[in-house]
Formats: sequence, C-alpha cells, structure tokens
Amino acid sequence: MEPKTHNSNSEKISQRKLFESPMLRELKTPLFIVVVIIVLAIFVGVKQPSFWGWSNIQNILFSAGFTGLAACGMTLLIGAGLLDLSVSGVMAVSAITVAYTLPHTSVAGAITVALLVGLLAGVLNGVVVAVLRIPPFIGTLGTMYLLLGVAFILTNGKVLAISSSYFYSYT
Repeated sequence: MEPKTHNSNSEKISQRKLFESPMLRELKTPLFIVVVIIVLAIFVGVKQPSFWGWSNIQNILFSAGFTGLAACGMTLLIGAGLLDLSVSGVMAVSAITVAYTLPHTSVAGAITVALLVGLLAGVLNGVVVAVLRIPPFIGTLGTMYLLLGVAFILTNGKVLAISSSYFYSYT
C-alpha cells in the first residue's frame, strides 16, 4: 500500500482559498492603500514636525512631479496594452540635454531641444517595435539600456551642475 502524500488536493484548494480570502482582497484595494499612506503621514508628522513644513512639502511635490509626468504618459500606453520600459533612459538623456544646452540658450530653447531628443528616442522605439517587429518589452528594454549608457557616457558618471543665468532667473 502506498503512503498518502501530505499535500492532497483538498489542502491545495484550502491554500488557494487562503490567498483569495476577503481580508486579503480588501488589502489590495486602492482605498486601503490611501488610508495606510495617510496614517503613515500622520505618524511621521507627529514624530517629526518638520515633515509638515512648507519646504518639505515643496520638495516632495517637486520630486513626485517627474514620476507623475512619466506616469501620465505610461497610462496611455498601458491603456493601449503596450509597455515602454525606456522612460528612464529618455528622461535621463533629455535632462542631460537641458543641462548641456541651457548655458547657450533660454530655458524655452533648452526644453525644446530636450523635447526633440525625446521625440527622436520615441521614433527609435517606434522603429524597433513597429518596423523591426521586436516585442515592446524587449525593444524598449534595449532602448532603455542604450539611452542610459549614452547618459552615462555624456556625464562621465557624474552629476551635471547647471550654470546658467536663464535657469537661475526662474528659480
């Protein structure tokens, strides 16, 4: 007679039910995530009152602005069932373009040049995905590494300081 295995089908089903329990489903809801963030913010604000200072709020909003802009663009792609992993590379090369062109032109001119660089990166992604028929995941992953490599080469792996009177007049 064969020994019984410890993991029977009923145990597998009960394990599956554990991971599909209403409590865990409730934890996945966006409202729960918002509540947790609010509770954490209140807790941190009580422990460190400078957390609610105007300079910290400005810093948080400034830092989240880049991510928010990228998320808006990604929402359109994800809604269409596509994926673009090259966003970080495009943002890096565009930011470096602004840093290099700003001392020689106005802020609007530097932003225009950076937008053109981003447009060229988008065209490159379009050619890779649509013309060469490489899957978007693989194609944009390769473009991301290509552009991050270009960014690293252009900066020698260092942070670029912006030294422009045009820039300082806006800040």
